[in-house]
Amino acid sequence: MSDRSTEPCEPELLAPAPALRLKTGLPLTLGGLGVAFLLLTLERRLPFALPLQLASFAVGFVGILELLGGFERADAGELVVARPTLSRHVVEFAVSLATLVTVVRWLVAGALPGPDWLGGGLVTALAVTSLVTSYRVAESVGALRREPGKSLLSHGSLLVLGATLLAYLPMLGSYSLIDPWETHYGEVAREILARDDWFSLWWAQDGWFWSKPIFGFWLQALGFLLFGVRFGAGEMLLGTAGHLPHPEWAARLPIVFCSLLGQALLYAGLRRSWGQRAAIYGGLIWLAVPYWALISHQTMTDLPYAALLAAAFGLFLLGFATPAEQPLVQYELQLGRRTLYLTGRLLTWLALLCAAVPQSLYLASRNLTWVIRRGHFGFVAHADRFLSGSPGNCRLPGNEPCFTAHPVHSQPQPWLMALCWGLALAILLHLQRGERRLQRSLYLGAWICLCYSALAKGIPGLVIGLGTLGAWVFVTRRFRELERLELLSALLAFAALVLPWFVQLTLRHGPGFLERLLIHDMYKRAFVHVHDTNAGDDTSSLYYVWQLGYGLFPASGLALAGWLTTSGGPPESRAQSQSARILLASWILLGFGMFTLTLTKFHHYAMPIAAPLALLAGPFLAEARGNPQVSPKRRLLELLGWLAVTLGLVQAGAMLVWRSRLGPRLWLGQVPAWGNDGFWPGLLLLGLALSLALLLIRTAPSPGRPQSRRKTTVMTVLALVTAVGTLLIGRDLTVSRPSDIAGPARLFHLVCYNYARSWPSQLEFGPLLGGFALAAGLLLLLLAFGARARSQAAFGFALLCWMFAFFQCNLYLPQLAPHYGQQNTMRRYYALRRSKDEPLVAYQLNWKGENFYSGNHVAVFQSTGEPFRKYVDDLRTAGRRTVYFTTEHGRLSSLRSEIGMFQSFAAQTSRRENDKFVLVRVEL
Repeated sequence: MSDRSTEPCEPELLAPAPALRLKTGLPLTLGGLGVAFLLLTLERRLPFALPLQLASFAVGFVGILELLGGFERADAGELVVARPTLSRHVVEFAVSLATLVTVVRWLVAGALPGPDWLGGGLVTALAVTSLVTSYRVAESVGALRREPGKSLLSHGSLLVLGATLLAYLPMLGSYSLIDPWETHYGEVAREILARDDWFSLWWAQDGWFWSKPIFGFWLQALGFLLFGVRFGAGEMLLGTAGHLPHPEWAARLPIVFCSLLGQALLYAGLRRSWGQRAAIYGGLIWLAVPYWALISHQTMTDLPYAALLAAAFGLFLLGFATPAEQPLVQYELQLGRRTLYLTGRLLTWLALLCAAVPQSLYLASRNLTWVIRRGHFGFVAHADRFLSGSPGNCRLPGNEPCFTAHPVHSQPQPWLMALCWGLALAILLHLQRGERRLQRSLYLGAWICLCYSALAKGIPGLVIGLGTLGAWVFVTRRFRELERLELLSALLAFAALVLPWFVQLTLRHGPGFLERLLIHDMYKRAFVHVHDTNAGDDTSSLYYVWQLGYGLFPASGLALAGWLTTSGGPPESRAQSQSARILLASWILLGFGMFTLTLTKFHHYAMPIAAPLALLAGPFLAEARGNPQVSPKRRLLELLGWLAVTLGLVQAGAMLVWRSRLGPRLWLGQVPAWGNDGFWPGLLLLGLALSLALLLIRTAPSPGRPQSRRKTTVMTVLALVTAVGTLLIGRDLTVSRPSDIAGPARLFHLVCYNYARSWPSQLEFGPLLGGFALAAGLLLLLLAFGARARSQAAFGFALLCWMFAFFQCNLYLPQLAPHYGQQNTMRRYYALRRSKDEPLVAYQLNWKGENFYSGNHVAVFQSTGEPFRKYVDDLRTAGRRTVYFTTEHGRLSSLRSEIGMFQSFAAQTSRRENDKFVLVRVEL
């Protein structure tokens, strides 16, 4: 345990603002931010610009914190002295993190040999190692504490986050970006780097992209830079060492880490309200539900805004449960001759600085260019200007010409706006300088997360966040909390974080930007119905009931059960537990109402309320589990036993569902079929799995305090109802009815919008999904029996949910992606072409995968006609004989007729490789 001082700490918590430390803070601030500003003004980006910029921003941020007295000793608050092992743990964390980045860079560059699962396994192991070492660092500082004799896994958040990494990472970057969302947004992020413009977004042949705010694209673009993606024209899939490059790792990793942030902070809030066991079970269910697991693997804007919304609510919950005058804990850290005193508010300030300062500096740099080239050296002051077009592709068909554009509104210039936003940031930091109360820092952190959520998606994050918070205050009657919610600081944070991008885009592009973003993509989607992808479907209030049933499988019915479970923490914290339930219920009701009233309905819109619905299952499973006194050895045996049971149940279910004359297609491989039918071996395996489950139940320790008769009856009824509902939903996911969509496609439709598209015939996930449904139904039925059965079934169900998350992320999506993306067709083109003189043409395509994987270096013809025929004739005239076309299988006959005379016309990919897209080689 960390050492603690025994001196009393009762002075004022809102102390006078400390004097500015000009002697050390000012040079670091000016030096670090000055170098960062100079690098932003460079006419051309240097190869080493990113690490130098990151280092200079880090120095500048340290300078700002030093300037504000952030490292000084305060009179109030507990003092915790860091352990001597801190240095060793920091080195371990730094080494593991640097190794992780290096391995991902190798995968992105195609420099790591071996199968995809090997690289993914290495990334997963390094990510888990980095997570574990970060917890050791936190323990050494004193920010985390555990009882003597307890293992590191006694930190429940480590268990939940580690389980998330193990389920999410192994195959994360090994398969294609999926059309349309991932390739759309990936191409926009790629153009940020290609155009070197971090404010105005470009969208291949469609020009300016104004449909979504900027934050998600910043995340992806920074991921591309950090992990070394070759984002230039025609370079995306050119490996550096002869192996297949995987830019998908760089695109998806920032999204997963954003998910981890939301999970960690909301877990912390619920642990404070419900206790650790309920928070762990809720967290395990949350990471497994398809809404969250699948969308965490998509480079969409929905996950960042939902994860940051969850992070905000987690911090609000922590703030609600914190006494108003409780001071911040201080952590003493010896750094050479200097003693630093760290507090949690430094993390809040850093979260604020990380987006506010770069935006202001970037705006200021738009009026100054540092020219370094032969014959010219110096600074050139000018009005704001920016590039229109896609560099390196300006002369290709489908691309607009490149030229220097000027703002619609020339005044005020960016440097003046940078001063305004910088002033808002300075006022906010000044107000927070003397703050020593933990609750206020938590509330400020929550507002910052809410601002990031708005910067990722726009109005939805604000509506859900502010509406839920207002409903919670009203229902709980805690109106005095409004005085402590840091509302002025929230407004200043909004001005410093969110407004710079919105205002500058309005100045640059005028009313067209606002009309597209706010009117068309927000107001009209909600009230005018600008998209109709659900023709013939029921889009009433039941629409999202069905989608939530699929999106929360196999825990679809446990939210209600969790809400009706009366306990959720120790008896002394019942009010606090109920307060958390009210917040989650407000979040669910407001979100469901908003999405239901919205006329434009996509299946994935309801994803933000998947988090509170899944988390409400935590108290129910924790109550069923009880508090058995289990030794580490017994816990390991229990884990292995239930792993075997759940695998056996899923396997048996798959065999019972799949009864083909060719024999059973099994998840774990082929086994001899009895009479060419999987029924009898499946029945035998089912019996073995249930027998092992019975043995585990009979030998299990007592679950602890007995439950009342009333509570037992309620849990039994809820378990039976939930089991039946789960089996019915599993039937929908398993069975494909005539004139209806394929059952297994219902999960994939949560992350795409082309719901009428045919399902690839070679994909057969029905048996596996049926196996999961059977296993989940049986485990939920066990919850209706005695205390020991209930305790063991809760443990087994949580393990089954993790297995389902692993299945979705490492089997379901990787096998679907080749048919819903263009990675394989584009790779085949780069492998087959003999030189750059053999061009690639996208024929009647506008999915953006053809743009992303070619670095937009592709001639695009969205429609047929004279321009296309003239382009082909020009190729003949220029002596180009070999041309590659990427198109859809259904357009091959049209392509053949429009090309005219040719010597050969041969498809280079088959339907089995890609059910939708095909690469054709044509000899003119």
